[in-house]
Amino acid sequence: MDELLSWNRSKANSFNVAVVPLAPREPRLVNCLRRTLVSHDMMGGYLDDRFVQGTNSEAPYAFYHWQYIDIFNYFTHQLVTIPPAVWTNAAHKHGVIVLGKQQNAV
Repeated sequence: MDELLSWNRSKANSFNVAVVPLAPREPRLVNCLRRTLVSHDMMGGYLDDRFVQGTNSEAPYAFYHWQYIDIFNYFTHQLVTIPPAVWTNAAHKHGVIVLGKQQNAV
């Protein structure tokens, strides 16, 4: 957890950092009365996304309705999850905010 909290973009390996800026959306998320959150469960069959820079698979990140999604939650069954750069880049291209997940300690 200390490593996560001390993360600094300027010192990060650029291989692991998303590069696509968050595209503007209309209407802006803060102005939306209703929001749609999609939660992706890595263990639900999307195992190709375990490769940080993607895969040669034809459509491992096939998600066809980004325009209807406001927030994308990348979920795994680990204590702390940082969404892979490929998912963050895809979401940002469509103006979608990406969240990672922190599992509560038992």
